[in-house]
Amino acid sequence: FGLLEYLDLSYNKIKEISFSNFPYNLKLLNLSHNNIFTNPVFIVKIHTLDFSFNNLISVKLSYTDNLLLNNNYLKEIFCLNENQNLKFMNLNNNKLQAFENFRCLNFFI
Repeated sequence: FGLLEYLDLSYNKIKEISFSNFPYNLKLLNLSHNNIFTNPVFIVKIHTLDFSFNNLISVKLSYTDNLLLNNNYLKEIFCLNENQNLKFMNLNNNKLQAFENFRCLNFFI
């Protein structure tokens, strides 16, 4: 997987994902339209990460430029650190109730 930059795992039946085995030079990871419900922790820098149309309830943010979390069941978002790189985040069609958890994101400061 050393040179792999784009990985599309959409429309599968994935329930859990571990980022420890993904290459660090991955630019796009598409995990949309799966059954992921666990709290994914993004520990690697990925340019675009698509978790749309899953069953996520909460998520822990780390380094990514574009984050697609639309059409989940998100109630909370936690930041592991200030995400200096985040340029786009789609949160439409979730269950978010407040913006308190977004304090660590640059674009709200």
